[in-house]
Amino acid sequence: MRYSERTQIEPRTLIVAGEHDLFTPLEWAQRQLRRTVDGELVVVPDGGHGVQAGDDPVARDAVTEFLLQRRSVPGS
Repeated sequence: MRYSERTQIEPRTLIVAGEHDLFTPLEWAQRQLRRTVDGELVVVPDGGHGVQAGDDPVARDAVTEFLLQRRSVPGS
């Protein structure tokens, strides 16, 4: 699926990238981060592709912290 690079990503976003990911290079993650309104990029040192699906402590802790952060809900 192709999409415009100009499309802005509005929901709060966490991007987890492996430092040595050959399938989705770090440059892609950095480009996506620039498109976010409220984004965070976590780079896993020495990580490859799919680090968030494994048991890497950097990725696991980043996802856990991101999910536990409380943000106000619009209209509440």
